[in-house]
Amino acid sequence: MTAPQAPLPPDEVAAVIPAAGRSGRMGGGCNKVFRDLAGQAVLSRSVRALAAAGVIRFVIALRDEDRPLFERLVRPALPPELIVDTVSGGEEREDSVYAGLQYLAQSPSPPRWVLVHDAARPLVPPHLVVRVLEAARRYGAAVPGLPVTDTGKRGTPLAAGAPRRAGEGAERGGGTVPRQDPEGGQ
Repeated sequence: MTAPQAPLPPDEVAAVIPAAGRSGRMGGGCNKVFRDLAGQAVLSRSVRALAAAGVIRFVIALRDEDRPLFERLVRPALPPELIVDTVSGGEEREDSVYAGLQYLAQSPSPPRWVLVHDAARPLVPPHLVVRVLEAARRYGAAVPGLPVTDTGKRGTPLAAGAPRRAGEGAERGGGTVPRQDPEGGQ
């Protein structure tokens, strides 16, 4: 296990965590970020993963109906030194991220850098968070990625109902890079 990083000043770095999903593909009637993962809610583990990299300021975008679950299952499991605020999330991930960014921008001391990390990604290693922040500081923004090992295809739009043969209008690979979390930027 990696030793925790020194805390980053809250006016320097903050994290926005979109957690307003409906978990439709997972099913079960509960937002997956509140499900138990080895004794803690997934969302709690996601916050703690970023905290291990030194992040202490968080804005978590939630569905309003999930706030009681957050207060019961997540907040008590977080270290008391963390600064954790919540905002109402949107219908889409980008709406939730925007709500978190707006909240930070309107705060008395907006951070210089923001990491965006999906609530359902609790196993991000601290060294990856640190590397993303270092790259964002160097280049202005950063998103971790992995080399493509699967065959990917990028298709071209077709008219509704138009027949298509396998491989037609698509190229293999084509610059496809699966993204990972967190993203970081200024």
